Amino acid sequence: MAHMAHGVGRCFSCEGIEGPAFSIRFSVDKINRLRAGQRVVLIAIPPGLLDGLTDDDQRAITAIVGKPVMLCAYDEIGRAELEFDDPFDDSTHTIWVAPEFIQPIGG
Repeated sequence: MAHMAHGVGRCFSCEGIEGPAFSIRFSVDKINRLRAGQRVVLIAIPPGLLDGLTDDDQRAITAIVGKPVMLCAYDEIGRAELEFDDPFDDSTHTIWVAPEFIQPIGG
């Protein structure tokens, strides 16, 4: 888990997985529809995302489910990088989730 100066970054789906043999099936259609710089909605918390995080980080991530957040980029294996302001303090968080956990606003 990578901690950043103003938030937390967490790669929930790659812990303990090494090498190119690992692959993830993501909807190509969804990746093509959602672009970096677009605001999206986190529709659910991926399994394992909150594991090992502080109570404050868990509370911040839980609070943004169903609310617009910024889609910053996709990583090399297709996870969406989401950035959001903590609704309880002045920090910013970054999380990485599989595209099936996001949708366009109003989508």
